[in-house]
Amino acid sequence: MLLVLLLLVGAAVLAAVAWDQRQAAEQWRERAQVLEQQRDEALLVADELDAELAAAGGIVDDVASRLEASERDVSDLEGRLRALADERARAEDALLLGEVERDVLVELSVRIADAVDTLDLCVDRLLALQERSVDAFNRAAAGQDVDVDALNRQADDTTRFCASARAAAAQAGATADLFLDR
Repeated sequence: MLLVLLLLVGAAVLAAVAWDQRQAAEQWRERAQVLEQQRDEALLVADELDAELAAAGGIVDDVASRLEASERDVSDLEGRLRALADERARAEDALLLGEVERDVLVELSVRIADAVDTLDLCVDRLLALQERSVDAFNRAAAGQDVDVDALNRQADDTTRFCASARAAAAQAGATADLFLDR
């Protein structure tokens, strides 16, 4: 009778942990989707700034076409973030079933959190670059001088930082894949 009681208590604890983990996974998935969308939009704009600044004519048309390309990239990146969130959810389900140890999930969570934080910083940098670029476009359209070199340096720095952020996200995804294949 005591064994049955202990099994029932254990099952209740496991059910509570599983519910909590599923809630955490859903929150990660939602945050990852938002951040991925923002990051993709900003990355595309940063990659194309050099060409836009060199060809000062037709700036408005170039920006419009780049925004359309950003939307496509957002969709692609959103799918990848969903895949990462799904992998995390599967890892949490495996914990409930006893297939993955708790410390493995903690390591995976830290890597994903670090990747999300880095992507968030990338989005901030890209939005700042976008703001400076729009200002430069407006100044160029008004016939004012634009410091293209400073924008190019910022674009290069932002591109490098965001490439590193994407690499961190890819590494987190690869780590999740390794953990799920156990």
